[in-house]
Amino acid sequence: MLIVSVFLFKLGRRTVYTLVPMVLMLVMSIWAMAISFVYFWNDQKWSLLGVSVVVLLMSLWLIVEGLLAFARGRGELALDDEMPSGLAAEEAKALDSAHIG
Repeated sequence: MLIVSVFLFKLGRRTVYTLVPMVLMLVMSIWAMAISFVYFWNDQKWSLLGVSVVVLLMSLWLIVEGLLAFARGRGELALDDEMPSGLAAEEAKALDSAHIG
């Protein structure tokens, strides 16, 4: 839901319809993971605790990347097969120089 929210934000559309359910799911998932941490720690299930920590860290990384995408603002979003204008110009120059030489 985070990816869809960032995509809608970049298109200039309303994101409240995806952000609200995403936040609710995120809060419930982190809450359940915290309860599992305590259970795994008390029962000395180290492999499950390790996997849970890795999943939590990856989730936090995804959240940070999403927040950074929102912080960058509404930028250019290339939806077709063409490259963004800056890359296309550089590629055209490289092709011209390759054909000349």
